[in-house]
Amino acid sequence: MISNQYKYLRYGILPFLLCCILCACSKMDDSYRHLKEEGEINYPAKADTIIVYPGLNRVKLAWVLRPDPNIAKCRVYWNNRKDSVEVPVTNAGTKDTISTILENMAEGSYIFTIYTYDAQNNVSVKAEANGTVYGASYVNVLTDRLLVSALKVNGKTRLQWGDPVETSIGAQVRYTDAGGTVHTVFIPSSENISKWEGYPAGDTLQYRTLYKPEANVLDTFSTAYKGVSLQDAVPELLNVSTFRDFILPTDAAPSNGTKVSNLWN
Repeated sequence: MISNQYKYLRYGILPFLLCCILCACSKMDDSYRHLKEEGEINYPAKADTIIVYPGLNRVKLAWVLRPDPNIAKCRVYWNNRKDSVEVPVTNAGTKDTISTILENMAEGSYIFTIYTYDAQNNVSVKAEANGTVYGASYVNVLTDRLLVSALKVNGKTRLQWGDPVETSIGAQVRYTDAGGTVHTVFIPSSENISKWEGYPAGDTLQYRTLYKPEANVLDTFSTAYKGVSLQDAVPELLNVSTFRDFILPTDAAPSNGTKVSNLWN
């Protein structure tokens, strides 16, 4: 009895399943028949090597397009595809670098997505890159490099600086000389003492600190100019009781007449 039931199942159900599979394949073939009739679609090459150049409420994007004569345009998306810009392509047949600058951007971090399109609006695989836009919040927390002293010394202006500030590239000093000419001097972060001939008019000058938070940033950021008055350098008697000899390992043994302390005795 069981053997007969198995026989009915085998010869009844298997043909039914085979018919279902054949029908499904036929429907699937119908779904893709129009693609076969239209021919194979060649999608445009995607954007490559995206570089993001951050700036003050703006950002520059540059990317490489591999030689593909089908590429007609690119489109850049950000803010979860809420915002976008179209970039036309003119030299699609050769390897080229395309760039665009996005202005009036809100401060913050972004994910930029780039697609390429052909004349039939077929779209490539997406390419993405992260980037930052700087704004007022960043600028408002910038601090000045410490100006330890601003002196008039023997006919020269002499400025002594404190330790450089992280991501600062230097300071900018602005002053007017006695003849009425305005000078702007850049002081690199590596410089601890700055000096030049003459004094500014009124013995006053202004300075600010310059920043580049990233190597490829579009803009140089700065603090506001701060005024400072030069002081006359006053000789000061040092407390020699705090001085000590410093003997290097390779120095000859000093005698009474060759001791370093004789310099301030």
